[in-house]
Amino acid sequence: IRYFSYVRLKGENKAGSCKMPTVIVLDCSLSMKCPANRKTVNSASHLALAVEGITWFFDYLAEKLPLEYTAVLTCSSVCKTLASFGRDYQKLKAKLEDVTVYDKTDLRLAISAAVETVVGEWGAFIPCQIVIVTDGKPGAMHGIHGAYTKAPFIPFPCQLHVITLSDPEELAKRNAIGVLCSSLGISPMDVIRPSSPLTTESAVKLFKQYAEKYFIPYHGKLVCGELLSKISLSPSPHMHTSNCNIVTGHNASYAKLVGMNGKFPTDLNVCGFLDMCNVHAPPVLSKHLVLDEDPVLTDLDVDPTAGAKPAKQRKLENGTVSTENDESKRPSFRVLFHGSLKINNLLALIQLNKDWYALLGSESCQGGRKSNLVLSVLYPGGDVPWLGQLSHLGLIPQPVDPRSSGCMGFPVALSQRLSYQSPANLVWVSDSVLQNDIAKVIRYSTKLPEKESSFIKEVNKLRLCALTFGFQELLDLLCNVFNLEKNATPNMSTARLLDFTVHFLRTNMDPHEKLIPPSELQ
Repeated sequence: IRYFSYVRLKGENKAGSCKMPTVIVLDCSLSMKCPANRKTVNSASHLALAVEGITWFFDYLAEKLPLEYTAVLTCSSVCKTLASFGRDYQKLKAKLEDVTVYDKTDLRLAISAAVETVVGEWGAFIPCQIVIVTDGKPGAMHGIHGAYTKAPFIPFPCQLHVITLSDPEELAKRNAIGVLCSSLGISPMDVIRPSSPLTTESAVKLFKQYAEKYFIPYHGKLVCGELLSKISLSPSPHMHTSNCNIVTGHNASYAKLVGMNGKFPTDLNVCGFLDMCNVHAPPVLSKHLVLDEDPVLTDLDVDPTAGAKPAKQRKLENGTVSTENDESKRPSFRVLFHGSLKINNLLALIQLNKDWYALLGSESCQGGRKSNLVLSVLYPGGDVPWLGQLSHLGLIPQPVDPRSSGCMGFPVALSQRLSYQSPANLVWVSDSVLQNDIAKVIRYSTKLPEKESSFIKEVNKLRLCALTFGFQELLDLLCNVFNLEKNATPNMSTARLLDFTVHFLRTNMDPHEKLIPPSELQ
């Protein structure tokens, strides 16, 4: 196994949190009480079918994704929180019995309520799933088809889907799919609809198709040399969307980012190690807890009231009963690997695909009392800026002294130091300071050539500020002022300097390059 130098992920930001909660929004308008199949006597209502489907969906999550949080909202013209975020699916199912029917449907209001719930609980950076269950009738959206030019604003990475519990003929007759897509800003592919007349069985089958398509658990292998361990990741990378603030329905998944046909690699191969002190906190696409395929709950940061299956007695796939004591005695390479990384302050470098890497290391939780093994997935094609390209890392055959051998150590020296502590890469601006800087530049331009050095320094400072914030108009105004001063000055050297400055400000948009007087260029 290659030894690179090693890295630490300091802190845990919200964007990289190992969670991907789900919000279920249940339409509680009057139309949901109507029979779902009017051709059948004693047909169940849309609401009853929705409750049956959501109940099955909760059972699926409890079995396949027990560590993820779920909330339930009810919505008509007023939205209410039926159940806040939790992992006790028995309590969530019990809350479905308290559903109350109100008046009309307003799904845009439902999305706003879901966004408010997610932001209030998790912040605006954590990826989330929003599922709207409705009968497809427009309600408050009636007569406004095409009136919305913008989709509802969702500040966090999100997947939005709509499950319509209505007969296909009724949906086609009302153009319900078109109204939903135009008002919510989603594509028809994001609307899950039945292909046959609705019954309890077909409604549950609809939820099953949705769950098996979008809530896919991950099972893979952690491979290090000749050792391996079967693992699962939470949240599943198959559920993850791109970490950018774009409206749902168009978010890029892992498959679109790297062209892997929708498959996150099943084998996580360790290709080397890095010292924690060298990596710090690189930008990551997502973070995932690394668990044994049959996880030992005592090794995780799990809320004891979460509602997952008790560890004292759990039924396995082959019908046998496993206890907590039995599982704790089973050898696990993942646990051994986690302890080794933690003790030696190392991170494992994992290559997921060509030019796509991840970092595997120990992260503390509960104030440092516990730790989890966390996979931090870097952006495809992205590297750790202060280490250079990860694909260029190689073997270190023996310990060397960089001072005597000339071998470059970590961190790799770059032409530009990318650090928050470097004034060349960080710009703080306030109204009064910006006004003073502009006044100084103009004042020095009238005192050339005596104040040439001060003029160049202040121009570079103001130019970096303008380019950092995209304030190109400020540079254009400065150019106009310099042109006026150039035409008014009788000094030829001053005119040449001002003309050179105007040309530099208008043609060079690189914030790392600085204005150099023409006399120093010659």
